[in-house]
Amino acid sequence: MGFLSDVGNALFGGSQKEAGRIQSEGFEKGIAEQRRQFDLSRTDLAPFLQGGLQGQSMLLNLLQQPGSFTQDPGAQFALQQGVKARDRSAAARGGLGAGAHLKDLERFGQGLASQQFNNRIQQLLQLAGGGRQVAQSQAQLGQQSSSNIANLMGQAAGAQAAGVVGQGNALRGLIGAGIGAFL
Repeated sequence: MGFLSDVGNALFGGSQKEAGRIQSEGFEKGIAEQRRQFDLSRTDLAPFLQGGLQGQSMLLNLLQQPGSFTQDPGAQFALQQGVKARDRSAAARGGLGAGAHLKDLERFGQGLASQQFNNRIQQLLQLAGGGRQVAQSQAQLGQQSSSNIANLMGQAAGAQAAGVVGQGNALRGLIGAGIGAFL
């Protein structure tokens, strides 16, 4: 009975190898899905990374050419509205065009320009910072994905090796039983 059992194991040892192959295919599918998800994440994050890069470029340009800020539509609108309000107030008091009114306009314009410029710098810093965070997220996704893929590759190789070892053990058992039967 031992010999027949060993013959059966040897004949069906291929099933161990086949099981290892199937298991390995499952790991390969896991690897493909991990890569697909990583690529999808990069695609989804790309616009945010691009926005951060644009913010950084705009910030550098603004810092290198601060005079270009006078063309900012938001700053121009705030200046126009503030000047109108001060003109109306001065006109109501009968001081439109007087020295005090002109001094008030100058102080207002300088204060507003400083405030608007600082606000714009903060906006661009936030935009650039968002891009940096996306880049860091992508780096972490890459590290995690590569770690997961390496783990799955190791498991796939282990499954294949286990199948080969199982088949070899079955064959060795058959040979040993055959030799034992003839001795």
